[in-house]
Amino acid sequence: MEAIQRTIQLADQKHCFVCGGRGAAISCEETGCERSFHLPCAEDRECVTQYFGQHRSFCWEHCPQQAAEAAPSKNTICIICLEPVGDSTSYCTMVCPVCKQAWFHRGCMRKHALHTSTMRFFCPVCRGKARFRSQMTTLGIQIPVSLVEKLGMSSRRMSRDALDLPPAWGTGDSSHSLSSLADDYLGGTMQHTSRREKGTGTAMPARASTQEAGRGRRKRGE
Repeated sequence: MEAIQRTIQLADQKHCFVCGGRGAAISCEETGCERSFHLPCAEDRECVTQYFGQHRSFCWEHCPQQAAEAAPSKNTICIICLEPVGDSTSYCTMVCPVCKQAWFHRGCMRKHALHTSTMRFFCPVCRGKARFRSQMTTLGIQIPVSLVEKLGMSSRRMSRDALDLPPAWGTGDSSHSLSSLADDYLGGTMQHTSRREKGTGTAMPARASTQEAGRGRRKRGE
């Protein structure tokens, strides 16, 4: 708590080089640069914050630049909003580093990234992933990690035996989904929903009914 209070006090002494207001808690990471700014003011002066690792921030003068590997042809439009782009790479105009054919506005790509997730974030034209994702995040595009992806990262560290999952988990015909597993385990408790056993009117635990369904399919296969 004391560290947080000290940080607030230090930020209160700094002035944003964009709007001039106090409380500029973000400072440029470049050695010797004394520029500080508010996060909402960053885009007004083309500052960049990297939303990974140490979450470094840079002012307009020291922010990472995209290499001018290509230039858009005349009348090139943004692949997202279909409006014209600039005549070269810049803070506002970006290009896919893989195919060098997909041009887009920074603002459009930021909105696109916020509506996708890490696993589904790729170039809409060439579908390049690794290099495209790496360069976009370096240039300040934030890619959120979905709950399903977080669960997937955690589940890879846990064996199926440790989770005590029924046989139907992970099969193509399972009625369960990864998101429901997230609700169960990340919520701290495993809620067993009840299903009505057909024709009897008695409640049957979801896990048991899934196992019974699996046995029925195996018998029919025999």
